[in-house]
Amino acid sequence: MNKFKFTANNIAARLLEVAEAFGLPAKNKILFENYGKYLFEIQLILKNLEDGTRILDVGGGMGVNLLCIQRLVNQDLKLHLVDRFEEYTEENRMGPSDRGLKLMGEAKISVITQDFWLNAKLPFKSDFFDVVTIFAVIEHLPGHPLRLLREIGRVLKHNGKLILGGPNSVSLVKKVKLFFGKHPYIPFDLWIADKYYSHYREYNRKEYRRLLELSGFKHIQTIMSLEHSKTRALNRYRNCKHGLFTPITMGLYGIYISHILLPSLRPSIYCIGEKI
Repeated sequence: MNKFKFTANNIAARLLEVAEAFGLPAKNKILFENYGKYLFEIQLILKNLEDGTRILDVGGGMGVNLLCIQRLVNQDLKLHLVDRFEEYTEENRMGPSDRGLKLMGEAKISVITQDFWLNAKLPFKSDFFDVVTIFAVIEHLPGHPLRLLREIGRVLKHNGKLILGGPNSVSLVKKVKLFFGKHPYIPFDLWIADKYYSHYREYNRKEYRRLLELSGFKHIQTIMSLEHSKTRALNRYRNCKHGLFTPITMGLYGIYISHILLPSLRPSIYCIGEKI
C-alpha cells in the first residue's frame, strides 16, 4: 500500500529547492511556466510509489520530477532517466545538459543518454520497473509512438504502471488559433529552423486511450488537466509581468475559467495504464 503522502506545500517546497539549484533562467521556467504541471505530475507519481519502487522517466530531460521525488522521499527508491539531451545548450532556458546531469548525479539518479526514437530498444531487462513515466514526449516524435510504448511495456513489471501525459490536440486555445487562421501548434519559423524540437503530432483523449490499448495496457484512466492555463493565469500577475486588469491577464483568466467549465477542451491529458 502507498505510504508516501505529501501535501501540495511539501511538494512545492522541494520544487522551489530544485528550481534554485538550476538558477536563472531555468528557475523562472520551472516556477512561472511549468509550476502546476510539475506539481501535478509529481503527485501522480507519488500515488504509485512504495518502498523500493523502481521508476524510469523516459524523455525526462533535466530530471526535475525525479529530483523533487528524491528530495521528498529520500528512501530506497531506484530512479532512472533516459533522454538524448541534444537540445540542452546554453541557449536553452533550462541551461546546458551538464547542469542537469550534475544535479542528477548528486541525487544518485541513473541517467542513460539515448535517442529512443532512433533506437527504441531500452537498455533494461524485461519486467524491471514498477513505474514508467513519459511526459510531453510522444508529440515530439516524427511518427507514431507504438514501438516505444510497447518497449515500455516490456520493461515494466506485472501490474506495473505507465503514466503518460501530453497536450490535448483539440484544446480551446488550438480551436481559437484555427479560427483566426493560425497553425494550432507549429510556429512556422521554428518548423523551418535547422533543428526542430516542437510538436509533430498531438492527440486527443480518445487517441491517447487507443495508443495505450494498442500497446497492451489495461485498466486505463484518463485525466483532463488544467495545466498550463492555470499556472499562466495565476503567475502572469504574480510575476509582475502584467497588471491584474490588463487585457492579457484577463484573457488568461478567461481561458482558465473556460477550461474549468469545459473539461474536454483543457490543454493537457494524462493517462495511467497497467501492465497485466
